[in-house]
Amino acid sequence: MALMAAVKQQAPSEMVNAEVLLRDQFVEYVVDGSLRRALKQFVRGRPSATLLDVRAEAIRWEREGISGGPRGRAHSMPSVLGLQYGVQCPPAAGGPGFFPAAELSEIKEMLKLQQDQINKLAQNVSSLQGTRKKPRPTNHDPIICRRCQQARHYASDYDGVRVSRPQPTQPPRPTARQSEN
Repeated sequence: MALMAAVKQQAPSEMVNAEVLLRDQFVEYVVDGSLRRALKQFVRGRPSATLLDVRAEAIRWEREGISGGPRGRAHSMPSVLGLQYGVQCPPAAGGPGFFPAAELSEIKEMLKLQQDQINKLAQNVSSLQGTRKKPRPTNHDPIICRRCQQARHYASDYDGVRVSRPQPTQPPRPTARQSEN
């Protein structure tokens, strides 16, 4: 509110409805949609309500919930006096989120083992990837066609004519009929 007082001192004629503007901005930027709707209804019912009145209504609504509504509380952020952000306290011994020191050390040890396993897997994967890489041809290496194994042109240079690959110089295998005779 001190900021609004400074703005009003700079331009008193420009900020005629400063209190209403602050109240409406507060209502408009409430995170919980149901609470925002309830505050808008509250302002419509009491147009002369100040920012502090709307804030008090928001706190009451957050603590008690809507009277006659289907749910008991708002589903907004933590309900520390209706604020949008709560303060985190350390968990109490035996409460939810409390871990004894023995369990924490066991969890830490398990995490270390898992990290070692992940590191080993990453090393194995990187070594496998490194063995399959072929060096890219450089400018001084001739480009060789995959079809005819000749240098200086690509297989895409052929005009739809297929060149058969040279057959290996192995003796032909005997077929089943030849082996029966």
